[in-house]
Amino acid sequence: MQEKLSLDDLILLTKLPQGFSPDNINGNGFYKYENNIPTGCFNFNESMKFIGLNVYETGKPRGNHYHFLKVEYTYVLSGAIEAELTMIEHQLHEPETKKITLNAGDLILFLPGFNHKLTAISQTALAFEVCPQRFNPNDTYRL
Repeated sequence: MQEKLSLDDLILLTKLPQGFSPDNINGNGFYKYENNIPTGCFNFNESMKFIGLNVYETGKPRGNHYHFLKVEYTYVLSGAIEAELTMIEHQLHEPETKKITLNAGDLILFLPGFNHKLTAISQTALAFEVCPQRFNPNDTYRL
C-alpha cells in the first residue's frame, strides 16, 4: 500500500535567511544585502523558457488555477503575499489546502497539480515567475 503524502511533503519553500553572509554561497543560491535591500540569486538545474513580472494588490487574488504540465517558481521581490495552495483530488485521496506567507526574498516552487492563489497582504507586492516550460494557455485550469 502506498503511503499518503501530505501537502507539506510536496511544498518547496526557500526562505531568505536573516543575516545571511554573501560569503556563504551554495548550490541553492545566495543572498546579500545592498542598502538594506535583500538580493537573491538562485541556480536552477534546468533552463527557463518563461519569465513574468507579477504585481499583486491587497484583496485582489491572482491565479486560482493549476497546471498539469507547467512547473512554476515564484520569487518575491517586494512586499508580502499569502499563497493558498491546494492539491487537486487525483493526486491525493482528498483535497488539502495550506496557506503560506511569502516575503521579499522567498522562492516557492509550484508543481503540476497545485492549485495556487496568491494575494498581497502588504499594500502591493512584486514577484518574478520563472518556468522551464513556455507559457501554454491550454495548460491552465481555473477553479
